Amino acid sequence: MGRTLGETTEQWSFRANSDYLDAWTALRVASSVLRGAGWRFPDSSYPLLDESYDQAMDALDAADQERIEALNALDRERHPIWSG
Repeated sequence: MGRTLGETTEQWSFRANSDYLDAWTALRVASSVLRGAGWRFPDSSYPLLDESYDQAMDALDAADQERIEALNALDRERHPIWSG
């Protein structure tokens, strides 16, 4: 998604982190739905056959990338010497 117009780096980082937490919750819900429907899979596995779970995993991955980008930008802004 990226930083929105007029959004400070701190606001972007906060929003990106919130989006990540929301995506993590959605993934846990999708996982619970599968388990409630009788699916059994080890915690470290990935049930590729369920579209809802796959979409939740994709959203979590995208949110994590956004969160990392925002955090890196915030670090560069707060510590310009570290960024070279």
